[in-house]
Amino acid sequence: MQKPLIPILAYHKIDDRPDFGVTSRKISDFKEDLHLLKEHGYQTVTFKELDRGEDLPSNPVIITFDDGYESFYTQALPLLLELGLKAVVFIPTAFAGYENDWDVQWGDHRYRHMDKAHILECHRRGMEIGSHMVHHLYPGFLDDRRLEYELTASKEQLSRWIGDTVISLSYPFGKYNARVVSAASQHYRYAVGQSAAVLVNGRLSPLFLPRVNVYRMDSPHQLIKKAGRARGGIFSLRDRLIQKGAWASIALQYYKQTSERKTGNHAQAN
Repeated sequence: MQKPLIPILAYHKIDDRPDFGVTSRKISDFKEDLHLLKEHGYQTVTFKELDRGEDLPSNPVIITFDDGYESFYTQALPLLLELGLKAVVFIPTAFAGYENDWDVQWGDHRYRHMDKAHILECHRRGMEIGSHMVHHLYPGFLDDRRLEYELTASKEQLSRWIGDTVISLSYPFGKYNARVVSAASQHYRYAVGQSAAVLVNGRLSPLFLPRVNVYRMDSPHQLIKKAGRARGGIFSLRDRLIQKGAWASIALQYYKQTSERKTGNHAQAN
């Protein structure tokens, strides 16, 4: 029988500004999320702790943040520390200290990522730092050589910045395939992706762990219900459908890359 899953929550931005997508969580809602998790007996753990084989609390939860936005440092980190909680932050290393350019946003709105100093401070404060590859590229589009670079260069860079080995990965856009998972398994111990659980020979693989996406319109009480259902591997159809919206950003990224290649080829021809 499959053991209960450790709920893994997926956040992105903690910000009150209007956002085209649904992954930007209001500051007050995030604060209430954390208080309710504590009230319901959840205790945060990290992939590092799982890897060391430490005894888990009776009601564990893993809080993760994709993209390493600066709002994690300015908004989320103080609240986590205030309540004695931990999180795992996944960093796309090429964007450290810069703004993102892969999201579909109203009015070309951009969000800044944490810089090297922020990332090191998060590590020193007990947060786990994980990889989100180098350029936040959809891994399914990459050839084997580029995929290997994106996986290894991000891990090596982050490990140098924090002085510790990086063991966890978040697949950009939450998407992966068998080739991507096989390549990731050579460098990482744990990896997270889309919401649905995937079993291999009846067991959960640590290379594509399921996560509960926390959306802007979710109430904190809905989040608690989501976390409870996730222990049984249950993820709502609504969340799965919303996750498919990531393909819009993937399509935009593919269009930009194709246009840049054509422009480059044209310029070289002239």
